Formats: sequence, C-alpha cells, structure tokens
Amino acid sequence: MASVPATYANDFFDITTGNNTADPSIPGYPATTGWDPVTGLGTPNAANLVPDLVKAVKGG
Repeated sequence: MASVPATYANDFFDITTGNNTADPSIPGYPATTGWDPVTGLGTPNAANLVPDLVKAVKGG
C-alpha cells in the first residue's frame, strides 16, 4: 500500500484538521493532507479497504 499510495487513497478518510497538542507549552503535530504523524493515513474506510486488501492478498 505504501508503495502505490494513489491506488489506495480512497481506503482511508484523510484527517486534515486538528493536532495532538495536549499541553500548550509543548508543541504537537498538526494534521495535514496525506500522511502525518498525528493520524497516519487517516481512519480506515472499510468499504474500500477490505476489498483492496483481499485483492492484494490474491495477487491482483
């Protein structure tokens, strides 16, 4: 999946707002478009992710 991100872009809901700052004196990371250290690739979209994983396992 990581080697062809455009193919799997619809498998995740991208989180683009917010951050992980818990203490205002310690900066966190912002959520941005694409991969970020707060949310990774986003939250799974099972309706798209599961069929793509099955296809990948079957070699298609």
